[in-house]
Amino acid sequence: MKIQRIEQNDPRFSSKAIECHMAFCVDDNCIEFELIDRDTAVIHAMNDHGLDEAIEELRFYAGHISVILDEKGNVYKSYPKSLFFLLDIASIQPSQFYVSGQKLQRIKENMKISDICIPVAKLNNQWVSLDGHTRLKYLEQLNIKQATVYEEELPKYIEKFVLEAQSRGITCIADCAILDPIEYEKKWNAFCDEFFQKEEALCN
Repeated sequence: MKIQRIEQNDPRFSSKAIECHMAFCVDDNCIEFELIDRDTAVIHAMNDHGLDEAIEELRFYAGHISVILDEKGNVYKSYPKSLFFLLDIASIQPSQFYVSGQKLQRIKENMKISDICIPVAKLNNQWVSLDGHTRLKYLEQLNIKQATVYEEELPKYIEKFVLEAQSRGITCIADCAILDPIEYEKKWNAFCDEFFQKEEALCN
């Protein structure tokens, strides 16, 4: 079974689902999730193939979603609810160096501020953002001082990303430069590809 998260424009999916990281292909089945509120989503799919696998993949990226409804509004899956709390945005250490200007624009067009929540983890007594850097940048641009967050386990690789970010002088989301698509691909995606290739080589 092949699961792919759709991150680029694709006519089979809504732009909102793509931008919110809620569009997936499981083999030939197109599955997307519609966010109803901060912890509830409706699942839309061509058929039933791979629904459970798509939900697990969704929760890998959005662990705060605890209730999955079918298109009739019935509960298809439920999980323990995340504990949400507020953090000062300026106090959150990024684990990313750059923000995509293209993604930032899409978030402005497709995401409600009330739906924004950021996964964080404690590292050396400091809160680190594990994902959602574009959303954090959006809040910072709006001069919003606090973000709604929820705690997740710290992935092993994140500490290395944080150390690299700090070595580049990045200690808060205001330090993350906004890049056009070509520069973002060249500077951030290429860095990630090279990093994980080296990590994989060390494990082999």
